[in-house]
Amino acid sequence: MSFTVSTDGRCGPNTGICPDNSCCSEFGFCGLSPNHCGTGCRKPFGACWKTTVSPVLGDEYAVSINDRCGPGYGTRCPDDKCCSSNKFCSTDDDDCRRNCRFGYGLCLEVSDPTTLPNGLTIGRRQCGPDIGVKCAGRSCCSKDGRCGNDEHHCHANCMEGYGVCWDNSVPFSLESGIPMSRNGRCGKKLNTKCDSNHCCSKDGECGSDEDYCEAGCQKGYGRCWKYSPTTYAEGEAPRDLDNKCGRDLGGDGKCRNSNQCCSRSQYCGTSDYYCGVGCIRGLGPCLGINPPNDGPYLSINGQCGVDLDTVCPDAQCCSKNGVCGETKGYCGRECQRDYGVCWGGDTPPYRAQPPPPAKTPSPRSPAQPKTSAPAPAKPKAGYPISADGQCGEGFNTKCPNAQCCSGNGFCGSATGYCGNGCQKDYGVCWDGDKPPKSSAPAPKTDYPISKNNRCGEGFNTQCQDKICCSKHGFCGKTPFHCGVDCQKGYGSCLTPEALARLLAKSSASAPAQPKTSAPAPKTDYPISADGRCGEGFNTQCQDKICCSGKGFCGKTPSHCGDGCQKGYGSCLTPEALASADGRCGKEFKTKCPDRTCCSGSGFCGKTKSHCGDGCQKDYGFCLKPEALARLRGEL
Repeated sequence: MSFTVSTDGRCGPNTGICPDNSCCSEFGFCGLSPNHCGTGCRKPFGACWKTTVSPVLGDEYAVSINDRCGPGYGTRCPDDKCCSSNKFCSTDDDDCRRNCRFGYGLCLEVSDPTTLPNGLTIGRRQCGPDIGVKCAGRSCCSKDGRCGNDEHHCHANCMEGYGVCWDNSVPFSLESGIPMSRNGRCGKKLNTKCDSNHCCSKDGECGSDEDYCEAGCQKGYGRCWKYSPTTYAEGEAPRDLDNKCGRDLGGDGKCRNSNQCCSRSQYCGTSDYYCGVGCIRGLGPCLGINPPNDGPYLSINGQCGVDLDTVCPDAQCCSKNGVCGETKGYCGRECQRDYGVCWGGDTPPYRAQPPPPAKTPSPRSPAQPKTSAPAPAKPKAGYPISADGQCGEGFNTKCPNAQCCSGNGFCGSATGYCGNGCQKDYGVCWDGDKPPKSSAPAPKTDYPISKNNRCGEGFNTQCQDKICCSKHGFCGKTPFHCGVDCQKGYGSCLTPEALARLLAKSSASAPAQPKTSAPAPKTDYPISADGRCGEGFNTQCQDKICCSGKGFCGKTPSHCGDGCQKGYGSCLTPEALASADGRCGKEFKTKCPDRTCCSGSGFCGKTKSHCGDGCQKDYGFCLKPEALARLRGEL
């Protein structure tokens, strides 16, 4: 039975179907709100959102397609997202634990007894679908609704979707005979395995978080989590190459079928993927919102290129067919230059640029005395310093600050970086898997503990445990005690990197001291009516607007940075220092270089766990929520 398209905003068996892929409410009106597309939506007469029943709220709710949720929207979050206090769907730990809206998404386990909207009170370590709660961190949810980390919670009795679950299936050939790793390296190539508490990542390193235990985890060489790789949303794959849209096709670029939407990837279809977030308005009907073009985005599924607007990670190349890789077929001719590394031909550029020859010592040079232990090999000169923590033959960069370059091309200072497999031309390397011993005699450590806070060479007394002895002979914990000229043999001392972090932390937390030579600036100036402000105009900018040194209101760095007039508007704090050791964020007061991201746990990198949920946007690059959702295949 066919219906006519409604022209008066009404819908139903007597008035027709809604136009432009809009929804028909239970009361017979066309629209795009949750009231039209959610519970009660009349599917034969328009589009409808998927609905699910909330066991906590006891009612059926539409699944959000624009990441808005909670009371007022009448929608629940999809998949494992929670509904935050500000009514946005999120996977951030803070949003899902503090003031999470129970019933409208999947909240994290609570730390104190909490009463749900249905009157049920839950406590610590409870989880499961009946209460809409998942376990935090690496904990597993058992079928009896409790969070834990042992065999009972994580193996056969584990409830998938509400925490981590172990995948203990091991290929038959690997059940025995694999030696334990001694340097943190593992996997098929090395024929070594991690202990029972760690996973062997696709890169052959032992670890215990999602980067090691999910996608690519090597079964049989350590523990793995059960994992389903990200797939495209319903209706996206396989794509019909004859059903494209977009202005670059010529003509009006519209879909041939007027009921189809044009997705951000410029393909026609009718599912949420095509008609939801990213849908190109004017080329077909669209639902929801249309975010700005903020790509390209970091690929997490190995696909890349102009069609998907995603760029390959880890210095990989994007082939002409839109797949990430590292060989000639990906990096050679017709490689997509804007979406990954390209060689500029069929030969890797670093093969054409061999390392510079080592300098031979002059015959006139006197013989060098032997030390008690060999010094670490120094990197060859001529390579640029790595800015993103990656190094070695494939990247043609060396590590900074006496760090080592691992066999996999990452900078660090542990055995996995400096031991066997270390690339000596691109950083420091040890002679084997143990750090070199110092040839200098060990300082005396049996001085008596100081009783009057005086210490050091002139007093022959040392400070208590973890207390520093300053160059002037006083015990203390400030940067002046623990930094430059700290007396190592008489107490603790900070490394230069640790000192820099402490100084940054001290300056950020120290209260501003008022100048004695000038009175405090006046703060009750009238609000500027013409955009001029500051000392010459005696007017201030509106809330959160900055007054530049030249007396103009605005929000750009030139208004809010150097020269900003504090008494006449907002001003930015000094920019964080660039990280020199891969650590970053609020705790370390350092930011990641270039377009690398700072994870919630304070590490610089370019993976989904660095750039997605929990990413610290003030200390590095972060993906926008729409971009992250799109990479996961949710849009």
